[in-house]
Amino acid sequence: MTGFASSLSTIWRLAIPYFRSEDRWAGRLLLSALIATELSLVGITVLLNQWYNTFYNSLQERNWDVFITSSCITVCSRRPRQCFRFYQLYLNQWLQIRWRRWMTKVYLSRWLERATHYRMQLFGDAARQSRSTHR
Repeated sequence: MTGFASSLSTIWRLAIPYFRSEDRWAGRLLLSALIATELSLVGITVLLNQWYNTFYNSLQERNWDVFITSSCITVCSRRPRQCFRFYQLYLNQWLQIRWRRWMTKVYLSRWLERATHYRMQLFGDAARQSRSTHR
């Protein structure tokens, strides 16, 4: 359990600055949409499993009417699942791009604000000294 708690702690430490930044509302909205999409996919998967149960039971019992109905439902339910999967991928990548853009801006500005790059070039080990004085 400590490995899991440690992983959650690391994720929290990395995520919370972004979700408190100037881009927080877009990030929170995208994260909420991702969670809603994931929950919808879980719901669709549960429904598909129930329909598959009906489908295979109708095959076993040789019930033609139930077989046709469950086949149509299964075929028709695949399209919404594909749409949700597409939007899940799209929203996930959109959030990643925004988050990476924010991290690049923040870390690059920290890197350049105290001329750390010049000190590293001159003294070699100035990055550690700059980092410890920066905090």
